[in-house]
Amino acid sequence: MTESSRSGGLTSVYAMAADSSGNLYAGGTFTTAGGVSAKYVAKWDGTSWSALGSGPGPYVYALAADSSGNVYAGGQDMSSGMSPADLAKWDGTRWSPLGFEGRKAVYALAVDSNGNLNAGGSFTRAGSTASSLFATGFQPCPATPTPTATSAPTNTPTQTPTRTATNTATNTPTPTFTPTNTATKTPTQTPTATATFTPTNTPTPTPTNTPTATAMNTPTATPSSTPSQTPTSTPVFNTPGVCGNGIVDPGEQCDDGNTTSGDCCSATCQAEDLGSTTCGVGACARTVPRCVNGVSQTCVPGTPAPETCNGIDDDCDGQIDQGLGSTTCGVGACTRTVQNCVNGVPQTCTPGTPGTEGPAGSPSCTNGIDDDCDGLTDASDPGCQNVCGNGFVDPGEQCDDGNTVSGDGCSATCQSELIPGGSSVATDCTQEWQAALVPARNSKGMPMNRQTCTDGDATCDVGPAGDNACTFHVKLCFNVTERRFQCAANDVATVQLSAPRTATDRANRDALETALKDLGGSVRGVCTNRGPKRGQACAADGDCDSALNSGDGVCGRRLVVFQPPLSATDRCTDFASITVPLKQIRGTFKAGTKTLKLTASPSNDPVTGRRRPKDIDSLTLVCKPRL
Repeated sequence: MTESSRSGGLTSVYAMAADSSGNLYAGGTFTTAGGVSAKYVAKWDGTSWSALGSGPGPYVYALAADSSGNVYAGGQDMSSGMSPADLAKWDGTRWSPLGFEGRKAVYALAVDSNGNLNAGGSFTRAGSTASSLFATGFQPCPATPTPTATSAPTNTPTQTPTRTATNTATNTPTPTFTPTNTATKTPTQTPTATATFTPTNTPTPTPTNTPTATAMNTPTATPSSTPSQTPTSTPVFNTPGVCGNGIVDPGEQCDDGNTTSGDCCSATCQAEDLGSTTCGVGACARTVPRCVNGVSQTCVPGTPAPETCNGIDDDCDGQIDQGLGSTTCGVGACTRTVQNCVNGVPQTCTPGTPGTEGPAGSPSCTNGIDDDCDGLTDASDPGCQNVCGNGFVDPGEQCDDGNTVSGDGCSATCQSELIPGGSSVATDCTQEWQAALVPARNSKGMPMNRQTCTDGDATCDVGPAGDNACTFHVKLCFNVTERRFQCAANDVATVQLSAPRTATDRANRDALETALKDLGGSVRGVCTNRGPKRGQACAADGDCDSALNSGDGVCGRRLVVFQPPLSATDRCTDFASITVPLKQIRGTFKAGTKTLKLTASPSNDPVTGRRRPKDIDSLTLVCKPRL
């Protein structure tokens, strides 16, 4: 039986029978039918398969059903749930042996019109009685035929003939009928695939009580009269128990219907191991054994998937990570293009680093490239335009801090507000002052090193109102890029504050030193006060106190040291708060003054080892009373 929706995967079927109610029975070596457990025999009621108990046994070769609803199964060594037997009956409730143990096998069953069960097979005994290939009602066939002879050449025996001394019987379980344009005798009570008689007739028939019966694989009845029946087919049956018959018999692991080795089932019907086979490429590659339980296997490649960046041929076309494209990011000189996948690793597109476009007249303003990656090129870029506040120092500008606000070191017209300290022009850019105010300038437009603020003027006094003092915000700037005069700064190794003096203006001194330390310097001094610590190194006055927190320590000859020397250009400290109190003379407030003075010393010349020139600068801050 082939697999179909009706068979439900039923395989290894050797026998079928139908009962009077229209039910179909199948027998074989299967254990399931239609997805349900059904061992060796199953019933099809027109809708679904069902089991007949636990089954009669593993090798069912023949089935028959009678009018009472009993089902008979014949086979070999059927012992499931009962004693060993080759023939069993299902009465609708259970299986039971019929006392028939042929010790070979039953291959054919039929129920005649009298209710007798006829069995054929390779057995030589039926129960305890000797039998030759055929039994009816479990009794052996008569030893001598008793035909009814007539004078007419029809030669129709009325009883079941058996072989006589003239018989030539060849007992093979698979007979093949070959009609020879003659009449076929129809002996009474003769089941299919048993013996057929061939009476010898002559044109002038002579009745005889002893017809010649010949039992053979290809019996031929040849009377001289006109044939009464001509079969139109030649049934052929598999031979059980033989390797190559297409049936997996006891002792066999497989049977593919031939006796050829190398096709997964050997010439002796044993399963072969022929290794494995691989099919498909990339992620679709599959490897399967060539044979499983004697059955040749088919290698089916996997299903392709969309290609992703993982080092695998996902779409199974023999190429890895192909067709994933590229990504472009950034603009102008910062434009970058990367492949989306490299060696199985997804890539990220990172724009380049912007350059400088400007100032006007420079090559970057005529090269046709968006150097600063802002989407604007050359003359259209603000950096190439003479505009104060664009962040670029254009021709005619001394500075450009990106705004047009005065009092922040670069004026609203992009003129420097840094205050040279009054030293030699050649060294004056080593250190310059910046005050948080709009500086007063001299006749040459240079900010002066004397600046004045009125008490309470918020544009220059950042202290609280009514304190009778001006609090200036002051920065110290080093290695200034100077465009106002010729000066080339080197570096700064030390800064020494000579004013305000330690003893008289400790708060202002500490504010400036703190700003210098935040820029990377460190304070070094010597204790100059009397007491046990005199002459010791110090960084603060408290290091020199004669007793803990006595407050009498003086850390003199102080230096702020930069190690290594400060070499970066245009480096400024944070704002330091410098307080200048008003003077009170006989109850009247007069202008107060504070002078800041320092010496910025560069490191020695690296070639000659000689000292390089110092920059000695001062800044005088004046606080005027309100009128």
